[in-house]
Amino acid sequence: MERRLRGGIKGGVDPTQKNFKNQKLYILRFLRNIMVGKKRKINKEDKEWANAVKLKDGSKCAICGSTINLNAHHIIPREIKPLKYNIDNGITLCPLHHRFSFELSAHQNPIAFFKWMQLNKYAQLSFLLSTCKI
Repeated sequence: MERRLRGGIKGGVDPTQKNFKNQKLYILRFLRNIMVGKKRKINKEDKEWANAVKLKDGSKCAICGSTINLNAHHIIPREIKPLKYNIDNGITLCPLHHRFSFELSAHQNPIAFFKWMQLNKYAQLSFLLSTCKI
């Protein structure tokens, strides 16, 4: 039976297998790509969704109000197909709050980000959680 780890990694790491070193390298490369922020292919629908989210939030970071290099972030991961292009599943963030701040960032500190969402965007968060039945 084949096991799958989060992110589509097949098998998992088993130190008793002969190819343990290859498995470990594969997972380390996978994690590095996540941390470095390897780019996804962006299609027309993704761009339209991102622009609509930025318009909804007044073209400023929802946390600090910055207007420089804004990103549209999926609150519920884009892999949940019914919410992928739902504008309510997006929030506009500056690069610091999207990916780089260890204190409050959607990627670096998702727990703090979730707590911030509960305090500041409760209606939006509760709608999303009820929609995807989490």
